[in-house]
Amino acid sequence: MQGIKYISFYDNSGYGRAAKSYILALAKTGIDLTWSPMVGCKTGYEPYLKSHISDPQLAPYFNKKINYDTVIIHTIPEYYPLWAKIERGKKLVGYTAGNRHNS
Repeated sequence: MQGIKYISFYDNSGYGRAAKSYILALAKTGIDLTWSPMVGCKTGYEPYLKSHISDPQLAPYFNKKINYDTVIIHTIPEYYPLWAKIERGKKLVGYTAGNRHNS
């Protein structure tokens, strides 16, 4: 494995908090890692394209230029097609969570 690009929501949701924990855990393994956050917008979420991020723990991985062959998409499945198109040719891993309702 060359490296990992981790895509996740950058917010205070369960997804955002879980992703931060996973990013920091992956970083501790020493694997080359870059993080591409998604932020809320009028139509849902979009890639965060600014030049800096305010979270000092995540800043070292924010849009870091690395060679990677694996992409972890830690969002709701509706965003998988966007990233599959952008990351064509890479190994994609979709990671999501769901609600289970008992009737």
